[in-house]
Amino acid sequence: MALMQIDIEAEKKFKEIFRILDINTVGYIKNDELAAVIDRMKEEVGMKDEEVKQLVDDIDKNKDQKIQFNEFYKFMSETEDKETEEKLEQL
Repeated sequence: MALMQIDIEAEKKFKEIFRILDINTVGYIKNDELAAVIDRMKEEVGMKDEEVKQLVDDIDKNKDQKIQFNEFYKFMSETEDKETEEKLEQL
């Protein structure tokens, strides 16, 4: 039951982030729009231009140049799972 609660909370959090990034409120984020957001932060996170492009391409699983919520959610969930695993390994 606790795992289900965590998934619901994570989904709410990711929906809110997605809503913020979906500036045109069309139900998807264009690849170039997400790349522009990440590009503004790339120095803080230590990414190069090619890494930004590759990241966005990796998120867009069906390669339609639009990131749907399900693609975004899958990426964010996997990223969060990896970060949790890394933290647990450090204990």
